[in-house]
Amino acid sequence: MTTQPRATTGDDDMRWVHEHMADFREYLGQWIAVVDCRVVAVGTSVVEILKEVEAQGLTSPFVKQIRRDDIDPNVYFIG
Repeated sequence: MTTQPRATTGDDDMRWVHEHMADFREYLGQWIAVVDCRVVAVGTSVVEILKEVEAQGLTSPFVKQIRRDDIDPNVYFIG
């Protein structure tokens, strides 16, 4: 019997990004799209990465802008 790979959810992708945030320093200030717990597109705008996701035939990405306060716990965003 062949086992099908487990499909991830947006919650899985969101949790994966949070757990690996330190790995995303190179993407500081950019947007990332994550599908199945892997970065599938990086760009300077949401439109840019969604076009890339669509070109790959993927759907329902988790999209996040990587900000300094996401990576450095000593930086706080107010406002």
